[in-house]
Amino acid sequence: MKEKRKEIKSMKNIYKWTPIILLSGVILAFALKNTYYNIILKKRGTCVKAKVFNVYRAGRKGTMNIEYEFKVNDITYTNSDMGSDEVGDTISVVYLPNDPTINRPSNILHIDCNNHK
Repeated sequence: MKEKRKEIKSMKNIYKWTPIILLSGVILAFALKNTYYNIILKKRGTCVKAKVFNVYRAGRKGTMNIEYEFKVNDITYTNSDMGSDEVGDTISVVYLPNDPTINRPSNILHIDCNNHK
């Protein structure tokens, strides 16, 4: 009888911790993906000029975000990131030549596009 209670208690603990473990795994995977993209962009990225077309506040603290667009091979790509630029400003963006949808503003990556390939 005691063994059965221990088994039931053990199963309850598994059910209790499973969502926390899964959520932690998802957060870790997201963080690792962004870190991987940043490393690849620094090594293999190409710089291009982009135009800021929208500025907005996000989150409870009102963090300033920008939306920008740039062209590669006559295709326009858009993205958003944190920034303090104004609508109409030109910023430098680093993108992957084989997948321009993966891109970041150069200042986020600490890359000087004047001295970058």
